[in-house]
Formats: sequence, C-alpha cells, structure tokens
Amino acid sequence: MIKVFNFIKPKTKPIQLPTKVRFYEEDGIKYLNRMPVRANNGIVYLNSINDESSECVRTFVTDKSFNILGHHEYYISENVLDGDYMEVDYKHQGNGLGELLRLASLMMCKENNLDGIKLESLSTALPFHIKYRFKPYFPDYKQETMSNLLQNIILRTNEAGDLNKLAKKLLADFYSSKDESQYQASLSGLVTRYVVQNRNRWDDQNFVYNVPLMLDKNMLKANADYYNKLFKKHEIDYKI
Repeated sequence: MIKVFNFIKPKTKPIQLPTKVRFYEEDGIKYLNRMPVRANNGIVYLNSINDESSECVRTFVTDKSFNILGHHEYYISENVLDGDYMEVDYKHQGNGLGELLRLASLMMCKENNLDGIKLESLSTALPFHIKYRFKPYFPDYKQETMSNLLQNIILRTNEAGDLNKLAKKLLADFYSSKDESQYQASLSGLVTRYVVQNRNRWDDQNFVYNVPLMLDKNMLKANADYYNKLFKKHEIDYKI
C-alpha cells in the first residue's frame, strides 16, 4: 500500500493561505511537507514522499480527507529530476491540479539544487509541458524519430507557411548538418512553435511519437517571474 503522508494526521486547524512551504529531509533529499494550496475549485493539499517500495519519489495532491486526486512519480538520479508519470483523476481534471503537481516538481528541483528536469512526453501531453516552458531536446535520440517529427510537421502545415519551409530545410539538412548543437536548437524551436500554434486543436495535430523534453536550472531561473505568478495564483508562499 502506498503511503500518502509522512506524519500522524493532525487535529483540524483553521486553514491559512498563502501557505509557507516547508520541507523535511530524508537520505539527503528534501521533500514537501503536506500543505494546503488553492486549486481552481477550492483548497487541496500537496506533499511529496520517498516511496521506498518502488524506489521513486511521489508527489500527491489530495483532498482534506487524504483522498488522492492526482499524483506524480519520478526519480532523482545524476542530479536530475527524471519525470516518469503524472496523472490527475478524470473527475478532477480542469481544476489546476496538474499545474500544482508541476509547481511541486519545480520546488523539488530548486530545493535539492538539481541541474534540471527531464522527461519523455506523450504526444498528447506536449501542450501541457510546453506551457510550463519545457523545451524539446534530442541528444542521443533515435534519428528516425527526429525525421518522422519533421515529416509530420511538413504534412500538417501549409506549404507556404514558415513552419513548413523550416521543417523541409531541417529535413534536407538531417544527415549533412555540421553544427549539431545549432541543428538541435532549430529542431527544438520548430517543434515548440508547432505545438503552441496548434494547442487549441491538438487532438487533430499531435505526433505519433513521444518527445523528450527538458527544463534546466538556467531555464528555471529565466522563467522565474512566470512561475512566481503561478505560485501566487495558488496561494503558495514560494519564489524561484
């Protein structure tokens, strides 16, 4: 059985927001103490634990009775938060719970002085992750997948449009590009633009393949103002 919290259930106290974020340390890793936060439809609770049974970290969003509304499973290894699986119960989707789980991962990253967060996103989840400033990256990734992403964009964009032209150029340069870092940056930017432009009709435009994403510590700092507005929105007393 999964434990959802790490302390004895406290007596009922008046809820005070904004929440002062507190952490506890276990085996050199800092975890979020359970705290009330503001969701779109009321107050919920956020906390993280070390799940020894599966050797991963779990963050939970629960109601006041400790019923699990959503959770995020991930690993911390090689000084990186390796995102694995995030899910919000379908009955509670649309209430900002996924956003709260993402903000929890940002706090975990900062408090543990990690180099960043990486994950492999399902195509259907790309608009969600890119909304929080994650970027596609392709080091040591299958070239076949990169090629198919480009072909997908070419097939689904207007021939006269900038995205179509750039995708064709990158595909033509696929095996001949001499500046790999610049090529990777161009491909990342293209995929990001494609997702942003099509996010409102993503069910008809998504990719067949999963896409690797990352957010390093420099990107975290660069987007601090954006994240801090989200912390304030959810009445969490925290800043990047």
